[in-house]
Amino acid sequence: MVAGDGWAVRKSSGDPIIGCEAKDKEFIEEFAHSLGRVLNRNPPKPAPKEDRLLRVSAKSKTLNDLLRKPIDIERIRRFVEYSEDCIRSFLRGFFDSEGSVDKNKGVILCFNTDIRLLEYVQRLLNRLGIETSGPRIYTRRGTPFFDKKQGKTYKTRKDAYCIYVKAKGRLRFYRLIGFTIRRKRQRLEKYLKRRGLLDKPPNQTLPNPLPHHQLLITIIKNVLRPGFEPGSRAREARILDRAILPERPVSRVE
Repeated sequence: MVAGDGWAVRKSSGDPIIGCEAKDKEFIEEFAHSLGRVLNRNPPKPAPKEDRLLRVSAKSKTLNDLLRKPIDIERIRRFVEYSEDCIRSFLRGFFDSEGSVDKNKGVILCFNTDIRLLEYVQRLLNRLGIETSGPRIYTRRGTPFFDKKQGKTYKTRKDAYCIYVKAKGRLRFYRLIGFTIRRKRQRLEKYLKRRGLLDKPPNQTLPNPLPHHQLLITIIKNVLRPGFEPGSRAREARILDRAILPERPVSRVE
């Protein structure tokens, strides 16, 4: 999630903050729930902002260091790739944030300005047998866009890229990855039903991906030992010990 709509910044006071801002209530509530579980706190309440946006944020030095952009792929990849469940959880969070589904054609794609991150996501999808195309340029740097909130026209500061899930991979994407956000999930389901694909029973029944907070706890537990918040190491170590790690790791995605 943080790799998409999330952000990690330091305030002028020096406080390390991690947060997320989006219009989709389900997405923001899932982000808040994940923060609460990881930090062993009550989930932060979404705060309404202008233009129907919702914002959630929390103070955490470790999460700020770990997840500030650009995401350090080499630092997190062996934990994301610890098991197939971890890969699927990471991909679901990324597509919840950066992905979209065309309501008519069922096209699944995702966007990001970090082409290295998109290429990494693409390799993970291919590892799961989900074929993709791209990355290709979506919006050129310097393209004008109108900001309704400010009532002004700006220019994009970076190139934006996108990747597509190929048509023959959409059913497999639905069964292995899916979406937390109901709107996106229903669009994909309607497309698959129109094609008669959801009437066919799957070859095997797969469990849902790890919850997002479970994946994050797994990463933190292996990156920083034994706890992850200064001044509360014993308490946080107990929290992290509750993480259920998959038994059979998968090989690193090349």
